[in-house]
Amino acid sequence: MSKYPVLSLVIPTWNRKPVLNKILNSLTKQNFKRPFEIIICDSNSKDGTKELMLRYNNYPNLIIKYFNLANNISIKRNFGLKYAKSNNIVFLDDDCVPEKNYIDKYFKLLNNSDDKSIYCGIVKFPKQKLFQNYYKYRQSRHFLKYDQNYLDENTIVTMNMGIKRSLISKKNLYFKKSLGILGKNLNGFEDYEFAFRLKKQNIKIKKCDCTIFHLDERDLKQHAKKYFVFGKDTIHKLEQVNYEACKNNIFFKLKNSFLIRLIIKNTFLLKIMLFISNRIIDYNEKSNNLGFIYFKFVLLSYFVYGLSIKNNVK
Repeated sequence: MSKYPVLSLVIPTWNRKPVLNKILNSLTKQNFKRPFEIIICDSNSKDGTKELMLRYNNYPNLIIKYFNLANNISIKRNFGLKYAKSNNIVFLDDDCVPEKNYIDKYFKLLNNSDDKSIYCGIVKFPKQKLFQNYYKYRQSRHFLKYDQNYLDENTIVTMNMGIKRSLISKKNLYFKKSLGILGKNLNGFEDYEFAFRLKKQNIKIKKCDCTIFHLDERDLKQHAKKYFVFGKDTIHKLEQVNYEACKNNIFFKLKNSFLIRLIIKNTFLLKIMLFISNRIIDYNEKSNNLGFIYFKFVLLSYFVYGLSIKNNVK
């Protein structure tokens, strides 16, 4: 008799073989005795990701399926939603290693869920990373304790999310492809816009204690580049795709604030901000005692820098 999955785990990936190997290894050790499937949505990775799948083909109760798709996280998640054999679906990013009882927790949660809720789990950085204030800052952006408070578009956790497929397909609430581009043309806010539409449909975004360990190795400089793209491209794309959602976004409010407009017009002020930010980045590589305000200043500076580039493109 063929195995039929009771839960489908969707993992979008691209050139992350070492961490993906850790994820798959952890999934072979789950405290869960029923069949579940893992849908790997790749984009022709050149690091041996496809070959990695062969190592995990013979584990009991583990059904691995591998696909190559456009390098767009929305396309990958939507594909997983439509292709999955189970109605219980979990999204997991390719740099997030789940705890040992992760699948069991999500299965029980989703199997008893109504059609008016989705669930987001806890994100933790490894303990050794938390000796650095930069990673403490990153950790502070995520909730660490389960409670009854709902999440919203600003706090949704799509890297660790459980959802009923019937809920999405019934209301046609898929991720927007135009916001999900990855690679060199990094876009984003597909999660923010998705959550905004969920709320409009009165769907609750609930916290749960399903925990992952985030092995994101991006340092402050790399993280700042992401905020540069937010200012240069992403916030403008969100404005085009869903203006109603964009109006509530903090980056949109910053973009239209008097002070930010003043800085963009005064290139000298912006150059000073960038100079200070780059000194902070350099110092942070040597020291772990910077306060969170310094990291916020760097990210804001690079966001404004991105806005200035967009503003000067004719």
